[in-house]
Amino acid sequence: MTEEMVMGSMIGGLLLGLILASMVFGKDTVFGKWIPIKFFELKKFVPMGLLMFCILFSYTATRNLKDTLILNYAGGAEALQFLKLFWVLPFAVAFMMFYMKMSNKYSKEKLFYVTIVPFFLFFALFGFVIFPNADLFHMSQDTIGGLQKSFPMFKWLISTVGVWTFSLFYVLSELLGAGVLSLLFWQFANQITKTDEAKRFYPLFGIIANVGAILAGVVGAHFSKRQIGGDFADTVFYICLYVGIAGVLSVMIYKWIYANVLTDKRFYDPDELKSAKKKKKKPKVSIWESVKELLRSKYIGCIALLVICYGVSLNIIEGTYKDSVTKYFVDPAAKNAFFASYSMYAGIVTIISMLAGSYLLRTLRWFSVAIFTPMTVIIFGTLFYVFMVFGSNEGIAGIIRSWGMAPLYLAVMFGMITVLVSKSVKYGLFDPTKEMTYIPLDDESKIKGKAMVDVVGGRLGKSGGAAVQVLIFMVTGGTYSTLGVYLGSAFVIICIIWIMTVFSLSSKYESKVKQQSKGNAKQTA
Repeated sequence: MTEEMVMGSMIGGLLLGLILASMVFGKDTVFGKWIPIKFFELKKFVPMGLLMFCILFSYTATRNLKDTLILNYAGGAEALQFLKLFWVLPFAVAFMMFYMKMSNKYSKEKLFYVTIVPFFLFFALFGFVIFPNADLFHMSQDTIGGLQKSFPMFKWLISTVGVWTFSLFYVLSELLGAGVLSLLFWQFANQITKTDEAKRFYPLFGIIANVGAILAGVVGAHFSKRQIGGDFADTVFYICLYVGIAGVLSVMIYKWIYANVLTDKRFYDPDELKSAKKKKKKPKVSIWESVKELLRSKYIGCIALLVICYGVSLNIIEGTYKDSVTKYFVDPAAKNAFFASYSMYAGIVTIISMLAGSYLLRTLRWFSVAIFTPMTVIIFGTLFYVFMVFGSNEGIAGIIRSWGMAPLYLAVMFGMITVLVSKSVKYGLFDPTKEMTYIPLDDESKIKGKAMVDVVGGRLGKSGGAAVQVLIFMVTGGTYSTLGVYLGSAFVIICIIWIMTVFSLSSKYESKVKQQSKGNAKQTA
């Protein structure tokens, strides 16, 4: 049995032990303050957690694979930034327009199916047909090389076009995180969850979900390590197979929730759903009118700025980190095994972060929890860039070698820890606090405002960081190894803007919650 399979068995045993312990020692809630879910609420909580489990498993598995594909076949870490700017951003805008149009046409249930199914169909097709026959779809290396010599400023962009199916895989994996996880799942959760439930449910949804991330790491590392030095197509096939299975399960779980949870008055009033269908349909607002209205909202703008700042700051760090990974790991299977192993550790740390987040959200003000993420990111990120700038010094490099380590290996490990911590606090603290800000909004703002923030705002965050780096690459011709001071400075500035935005949004959120409470009190009276 491999190391990854042993870890997966240990995690499964731990979860089984927690379930059995809750049955023996639990009273009104599961583990009291740490898991404050009432037993009758498990009917709602567990399937929602399992739905997020399947989605995050798929996203983690495809995310690791997409990075491996681009780093190995499309020119390295610099190509990632051109891909995010010239591919991901336009596709994200197109996805948002499609989603908003479909939201006017279909019910919420059908909207979910129409949105999620195409993703999993493509991933299945990629593993079974496209990757094994990639040479039939892509430009030859001679053609790519000739175009790069003719247009040297765009050499990395040309490399992404040359392997366009890999680039499309990268784009759809990015949108799986933004369009399915951040948008579809959380919109559904916001639809059926009350503010009081959100404080208890939201951080814990992620605990179950991140077991999915750990499992994705187990699967990816297992099949990748088997193929180091061999045929990488087998690794791609099995990863896409498991992703396809998770997609089918996602649809089945969602359908079960609609049939069994939304018809239970303890969780959602079915009469409200029926009456809503009988009501005269309100006039549809055009997409552009919705966009204009949302752009005028300072509240939505603050939420979007939080997402953008997180995306830009992490994108800048990841670019430098993945450049080190590319140089250290040459074989694609070895590279994917590293990313998969990282996912396992990240899932474990994220679960710990979510447990802490669940407790903090119930004991502290929204602001106190929301400010923790930018403060953590700026501290770890600054230390990482200080190392990257001064770690190349011959004297420091000599000291590192005297410890029996290569400076490049230490850079990979330092970068991994920085990204791991930054993403863990995102899932444990940033996402729950961000999602809570949507709850006081009306339905129109929840659906379309969230689409703008999570899909476009999220992609703008990554694309904004990519734009800064692309401009520097094109103008200076430099690489990550020579641009540490500039990138580190940009990173710190973005984090400061992020912190200021948290201060601004905090007062707006508290005000809307009070207004909502007053409105509910009047309706009750």
